[in-house]
Amino acid sequence: MKKKMVALLLTAAMALSMTACGNSSQAPSSDSNSSQEEGSEAASDKEETASSKETFKIGVFQPLSGASAAYGQEAKNAIEMAVDYVNENGGFNGVPGEVVTYDTQGSVEEAVKVVAKLINEDKADAMIGSIIS
Repeated sequence: MKKKMVALLLTAAMALSMTACGNSSQAPSSDSNSSQEEGSEAASDKEETASSKETFKIGVFQPLSGASAAYGQEAKNAIEMAVDYVNENGGFNGVPGEVVTYDTQGSVEEAVKVVAKLINEDKADAMIGSIIS
């Protein structure tokens, strides 16, 4: 059992570390004056975003009730343990992580609703999908 928990924790940590690395490069503009202005505006926008960004939200949707609840609960616990470990070691590029969890009840229809809520309302930066997807 201990080996399974360690393997699950390492898998969750690996998945989280991959989602923390993103590519935010912009395509160059043909007009040099407008590109300099846009570049300075983009830099100030990034600074505002980085300074106003309090947490790195990770949306988790798992079957926490129903026939697959035991598996969903174990996955949720492993993800939370991994995020706690990352937070104890400096966070995601210095930003602490926060797990936002929803119960899909093992239903595809509920999973679609939950994902829409994570994107539109919670503004999750990354998501970890259901173990039964």
